[in-house]
Amino acid sequence: MHPDLVVRADTVLTVDESFSREEAFAVYGDEITAVGTHEAITELAGPETEILDVEDQTVLPGFIDAHCHMTFRGRSDYLEVDLGPETVGSMDELVAELAAEAEATPEGEWIVGAGHDDTKLEERRHPTRHDLDEASTDHPIMITPAGGHVAMVNTRAIETAGIDGDTPDPDGGHFEREDDGYPNGILHEAANDPFDALIPDPTPEEDQAALRAVCERYNSKGITGVGEAVVHPKEIRMYRDGAKRDNLSVRAYLMVLQDHFDDLNRLGIDSGFGDEMVKIGLIKNFVDGAIAARTAYLEEPYEGRNDRGDLVISQEELNEQIMDAHEAGYQIGVHANGDAAIEMLLDAYERALEAHPREDHRHRIEHGTMVNDEIVDRIEELNLCVLPFSTYIYQHGDDKLSEYGDRLERMFPYNSYLERGIPVGGSSDNPAGLLPPLLGIRTMVTRKTRSGDAISPHEAISVEEAIRVYTTGAAYCSFEEAIKGSIEPGKLADFVVLSDDPTEVPANDIHEIDVEATYLGGEAVYTG
Repeated sequence: MHPDLVVRADTVLTVDESFSREEAFAVYGDEITAVGTHEAITELAGPETEILDVEDQTVLPGFIDAHCHMTFRGRSDYLEVDLGPETVGSMDELVAELAAEAEATPEGEWIVGAGHDDTKLEERRHPTRHDLDEASTDHPIMITPAGGHVAMVNTRAIETAGIDGDTPDPDGGHFEREDDGYPNGILHEAANDPFDALIPDPTPEEDQAALRAVCERYNSKGITGVGEAVVHPKEIRMYRDGAKRDNLSVRAYLMVLQDHFDDLNRLGIDSGFGDEMVKIGLIKNFVDGAIAARTAYLEEPYEGRNDRGDLVISQEELNEQIMDAHEAGYQIGVHANGDAAIEMLLDAYERALEAHPREDHRHRIEHGTMVNDEIVDRIEELNLCVLPFSTYIYQHGDDKLSEYGDRLERMFPYNSYLERGIPVGGSSDNPAGLLPPLLGIRTMVTRKTRSGDAISPHEAISVEEAIRVYTTGAAYCSFEEAIKGSIEPGKLADFVVLSDDPTEVPANDIHEIDVEATYLGGEAVYTG
């Protein structure tokens, strides 16, 4: 039987076990059937076989962003006010964007902004309720930074939520307060929840439009698979409907929040349930705050501060929740950034694995940012997967990481993990982190910030290793290495066409390589 598609390139980086370089491959249906030379593969073609000639370009497996927030990115792009650094550079500009939205919004309806970055504003601070009141006192306003974990609201929002100076801080979060105890509008972790609950959910049609648009954005960066890192039941429905309606053009591995574990378990919906487009992945939990927000939970206080960051769960609760999900047979992924948070998580994983040994659990540390030698030893011993931020050094290294001081030398430790054989998956954490996998690869290889400063260069890895992180490594972290992550017979025909070979250009230029086309299951989902 003749293939449906033959792809002929200058170089095919297969990312197989030996990282072999080929020239061409054949596709039948949505699978790769043969890989080899131009001549050998062309001979397989029949009269109706499509020939894709990209003989001056390089083909790789499609990139897999194994931890990102594609739903959040889609909704913020499509439904919320853009407050990112490309749009606003000062508090006045931020207020002006919100005020313009208020003028077009009926009184009393919520205004939601996204993408705010305090370190990119002239004032280098978050807005308080008083700043946001300048945009409107007739609308409740809530804005979130790209990285989440903190949020800001105006006075109308505080009043709408029924919160005042006597409202206690919730477990796992807190309100920043003015001298008289009244919230100043800056919220941390669980303090966001009362406000989130008041904001109307998008309609199904709005969600489908946002999903279609964000898939196009991800495809344009060469991405064919994602790990969706915060999933409620409504997102499961959104993804399933998106696949049925051809609005979904990436394969999605869903990380369902711990809050819904009991429901999944009762229904018998376990890790791996689904198909090659949409699959229930793991149970997602959290230990601490965010690196970019400087709220990760550390062993020692932050530079110039008296606190160690935000802890959102107790050791006892974490132990119990990890034990329950592990005993039920689920894969687990837990957000843990700071060294103290990671130690807590390792204790919980160790306890569960001792009680109920499982050889191939592939439990994960989502981020695993700050480590020491003992932590790396324990991660290796427990056979955990880790998904560090790929683009954070480039994005935040010049302005957001100073409060970590000398501890920067042991953050984003790609080399330490890979040297020990610890499985590592590519992760942008977009929109918290910049999306392009090629920028992630460049950053893992050079460890350079935007300004060109190198952070902990001893943690740099090779281009080939970085490509593996975004392909076979990411696939392994979701139990999908048998079907994707490399260009080999029997694998899904998910691939990206690049203008240049990332292994041949100067490392500093990798992020400037153009994505010419992206294919999912042998079908073009993006052409530049």
